Amino acid sequence: MKKSMERALSWVLALAMLVSMGSSALADGPSDVSYGTYNDSGEWEQDSTCNGSKTYADLGVTLSKTATPTGKPNEYSVTLTVETTQTTMAVANSAATVLVIDTSGSMEYCAECGQEIKYWYNHDDECKYYGEWDYKSRMEAAKDAANEFLRTYSGRFTGGTETGTQDLNLGRYLAIVSFATTVGTSTQWYDVSNKTGYNAAQRAINNLGADGGTNLERGLNAANGKLTDSAVQNIAAEHKNVIALTDGEPTFYGEEEWQGLLDGYLPNGGGSYCDEDTYNATIATATALKQKAKLYTVCFGVANELMKKDYEEPFFGFGGGYVYWDFTVGEFLSKSIATQGCAHNADNTEQLYTAFTAISSSITTGLDGTGLIVTDPMGAGVTATLPADGSVAGGASGFTWDLSDATPTTRTVGTTTYYTYTYTYTVTLDTSAEGFDENAYHPANARTTLTIPGETPVVLDFPVPAVKGTAPRYTVTYACGDHGSLAGQDASGKVSTSNLKKGDETPAAPAVTADDGFYFAGWSPSVSPTVQGNAVYTAQYAPQGAIKLTGATDTKTYNGSVQSLTSYSTEGL
Repeated sequence: MKKSMERALSWVLALAMLVSMGSSALADGPSDVSYGTYNDSGEWEQDSTCNGSKTYADLGVTLSKTATPTGKPNEYSVTLTVETTQTTMAVANSAATVLVIDTSGSMEYCAECGQEIKYWYNHDDECKYYGEWDYKSRMEAAKDAANEFLRTYSGRFTGGTETGTQDLNLGRYLAIVSFATTVGTSTQWYDVSNKTGYNAAQRAINNLGADGGTNLERGLNAANGKLTDSAVQNIAAEHKNVIALTDGEPTFYGEEEWQGLLDGYLPNGGGSYCDEDTYNATIATATALKQKAKLYTVCFGVANELMKKDYEEPFFGFGGGYVYWDFTVGEFLSKSIATQGCAHNADNTEQLYTAFTAISSSITTGLDGTGLIVTDPMGAGVTATLPADGSVAGGASGFTWDLSDATPTTRTVGTTTYYTYTYTYTVTLDTSAEGFDENAYHPANARTTLTIPGETPVVLDFPVPAVKGTAPRYTVTYACGDHGSLAGQDASGKVSTSNLKKGDETPAAPAVTADDGFYFAGWSPSVSPTVQGNAVYTAQYAPQGAIKLTGATDTKTYNGSVQSLTSYSTEGL
């Protein structure tokens, strides 16, 4: 009795341990599904940290793509989910935004490789403009991004089409400030929801040019002053924003002053590096500004470059050079300048557009699904079965999903509404190809993307599941036929080998024994050297005839054994 109780207790404890350990203790074999993403070379790469979901926090978008076995051979259920967010704060009220744009000389550098371009060969070898005279500068890319922000912020455009109404009077105020060695452009406030204000702001952006140093402190100071203008004084602080774009560390601060005959009028600062005074002055101005507005920063092309602190002259040609801070330009802007969570880095044009789209989404209405398109092509050897849905267009090889025509589920938390779009379909993996690897993961889809519309669309990648499959198994059968038997045959006169895959070597044929009066004449059909599917090879026989050999000295009848004649004539052949 005691032993029975002990055994029962041990089972209870074991069960409790399994439950506490979770399902992994019950299924320790490899999963049939893994997740990853496509690299720049178009190759799927497994990501062990990915669970099928990816969040783009700057845009308020979460993309999910998961696969689960259906229970049928090589078939999986794939679920696409897009969650977007929309804030109502800026929609219901006026807003005031200052664009503070760096127009220093380095803004004329290549927007892709960051090189100063004097000749076509100045581009990096891997730059897409390498070997070309024409290229897009950082200044041109910044103006494109600013214009796209203007379109979204103005409220004048729906799905890329501008309203025909002259004045919407939404109170979407925008001012443009540029800075180089000191402040350049500093426009009045424009209500860009009205046609006249929109056009004026667009002209101010398009007229920006690059030359000089980097006086971010004066740019932020000018923005601070703008926020106290009477045109926007009644707009609440939570609806005021400043977007500061720069491609370098601050090298000046303050107004221009007489610096002597050699330098003339210049602001304070190192001019080519961020000394302690410049560092402290820029942070102080940013801190004051953040009392009045949310401050976004965009670090363009230099996020990973260490900030220069000083310059030491060489001593008789030896030593000298720059002394560096222990942080990068991107870290300085993120930790010391921007409002928390409002710093963006952009290494190239595409990332710059993404950053401005994220900021636009945060400032205005966010994303509710309107105009969003999911593109979902199938992977190699994969076919899709799509349930009927008016928002989905395509077929077995892939489809597009227009969220404008889809119906989301919604939930609201505070001033933010979350829209969740879901579509589920099945995929079937073709495992019949010769050499199919059952141990490898096969991507269920090619690169799957969500496109956010705009003059320069933003494309986001979904994680992509990869699945395992089981190759079909085949049976090769040798049948004895009508006039003989096979070595090892079963009761039905057959020798079979099962569980063969396409491309396997065909099993060797068994020995054949022909009945009396017959001989073995081969297999029908001819035996394939490799397995191509189920196959039945049947032994063929021919009757033995009377063959008479007449020799010069003797006559012999064929009896199945070897006999010798020196010379002969035949009968029966």
